[in-house]
Amino acid sequence: MAKLDPRRLAKVLTTVAYYESSEYGLYWDEDGSMPWKEFYWALQKIEGLSYIRQSHLKELMLIGETIPFKLEGNKLYLIWERPKYSPTVEPPPHLYHVVSLSALDAISKNGLNPPPHRSYLPLWAIENLALKFSKPSSDERLIVTVDTERAIEEGVVFLKAGTSMFLTRFSIPSRALHIPPVKQKALEQIHEKKERVKKKRAKKTKLSGHSTAPTPGSFTLDVTHFQKAIGIENDEGGGHGKRKERKKGPDWKREARKIRKTKRTI
Repeated sequence: MAKLDPRRLAKVLTTVAYYESSEYGLYWDEDGSMPWKEFYWALQKIEGLSYIRQSHLKELMLIGETIPFKLEGNKLYLIWERPKYSPTVEPPPHLYHVVSLSALDAISKNGLNPPPHRSYLPLWAIENLALKFSKPSSDERLIVTVDTERAIEEGVVFLKAGTSMFLTRFSIPSRALHIPPVKQKALEQIHEKKERVKKKRAKKTKLSGHSTAPTPGSFTLDVTHFQKAIGIENDEGGGHGKRKERKKGPDWKREARKIRKTKRTI
């Protein structure tokens, strides 16, 4: 498919990022921002838009095409008013969120939480949509089911972001979650992978450490170098430094001649 002209592209991106953002698994944080990478992932799934890069957004901004956001660093920031996500007291009985196999242990202990860099945790009313809009991962992915009635009893508030998309700022406790069973072999493989990553990081840290041994052709400066430079030598017994006695120069010779001359006169 041919690339879109700037005006048409601006209209399409406005629809994806603003008017129908939930239909593409997108949402805006409380400060009106969205990570560029998440917008990019969404574009990869839309026919004819996978070629879009940051340079295309910068071009639209440069030529003055109307889009609802600006690009700063690796984030999009809304220029228009942020969409309102309204609380709902009657969400579907079950909502879904996809997690990686390696995250199961933490979720079992701490529940489901919004990502560290985002204001909300996204949830979907349809399992297939949860899979479609999940974060790319090399790990095996699993669908975690949220019992919304139990979650509300625990104090969780759900916001409606679209027809099938919901958000929450709250941590959903594990007792309100249904986590599918996982084979022991798969868990062992995850544990082994974590150990390999840990060892690799430890090795990298060790290799990047600075050696204290001097390199050939160099020497270490300490306070004694500066003391010697100004005429002070250290006491070998560890006492205070003492100033070197200066050699007698021309002044003492002149004084000696005066004394001898005085004696001869007398």
